[in-house]
Amino acid sequence: NYSHRAIEGLRHDWVIEELSHLASADQMKVLELGCSLGLMTEKLKKMNAEIFAMDLSATAVSKARSRVGSQVH
Repeated sequence: NYSHRAIEGLRHDWVIEELSHLASADQMKVLELGCSLGLMTEKLKKMNAEIFAMDLSATAVSKARSRVGSQVH
């Protein structure tokens, strides 16, 4: 299960850090392609960004939605 690899967490943290330098979160709109289980989506949600997340796998989208709720599009 690749979603639990330490490198994934580090990559997510790096992306979040870089995004935080680009714009204030209340103005940020993010398109996350390949959201998988929603691990990065969850971190983006904590930043109060407006998130549009998608994945080819309906199962992954369902699990991501369970993780982050319905506020993510």
